[in-house]
Amino acid sequence: FVFLVFGALWIWSGRKPGWVILAGIAYGMLIEVWQGVMPIGRSFDWYDELADTVGVVVGVLLGVVARRWIV
Repeated sequence: FVFLVFGALWIWSGRKPGWVILAGIAYGMLIEVWQGVMPIGRSFDWYDELADTVGVVVGVLLGVVARRWIV
């Protein structure tokens, strides 16, 4: 859900969809790597990265549709 909001808000701010998706994927990957190297009891998980990616893509799609519908 957080990455959905991330994607939608960046689209509403006028960013290009491709860059928002790439930034969301990179940010999700950074979080997963960070969890894997920090001694906090968490580990890298590809399914979390997949969920982050799906969230940002859905957010971008919703943001594009909402921007066209509202404006």
